Amino acid sequence: MKITIARQCGSGGHEVAEALAEKLKLEIFDKKRFVEEAKKRNVYDENANFLNEKPIDSFLYSIAMSYGATNPRDRYIDFVKELTEQENCIIIGRCANYIYRDDKDCVSVYLHADRAVRCERIQKRDQISEREALKTIQEVDEKRAAFQEQCTSTKWGDGNEYDLCINTGIIGIEYAVEMILEYIRFENIL
Repeated sequence: MKITIARQCGSGGHEVAEALAEKLKLEIFDKKRFVEEAKKRNVYDENANFLNEKPIDSFLYSIAMSYGATNPRDRYIDFVKELTEQENCIIIGRCANYIYRDDKDCVSVYLHADRAVRCERIQKRDQISEREALKTIQEVDEKRAAFQEQCTSTKWGDGNEYDLCINTGIIGIEYAVEMILEYIRFENIL
């Protein structure tokens, strides 16, 4: 079983993942874990853009592709699958909803919340001003959207790309976890 979690900045993605991991005894693959594994395997440099959800420079990408280079997207997908395919786990970000879209034992979740709720969470988490939190939210969300679109040609946050879309600003983290668990039970994935 896999649970993929895509999330707006400040919507509580890590909190939801940690609670699910504890209840289901699953490992979490997040940016930190992917970076550690890439460094262990000496493949960090070639995967740095992907690991940091940084879109590839489109001009350089088009030049490389015209000379027959392999699509970096394929390398990224292979890297995620190599690390997670044999694992029952939770994957945060990294286009995992797309990578495992055809896996019947995978539940893809998108977490979102009102900007004010997310701003408050970021301010509290990072001990920053409202202005800094709003800037962080905008930058991170724009980066994630561009990255998802470039790597998968899908729209980040489009409800059609996920099994569940949950507004954590309305229902909170604990109930979001319960909704995901109930969905997993309903689909007989456990």
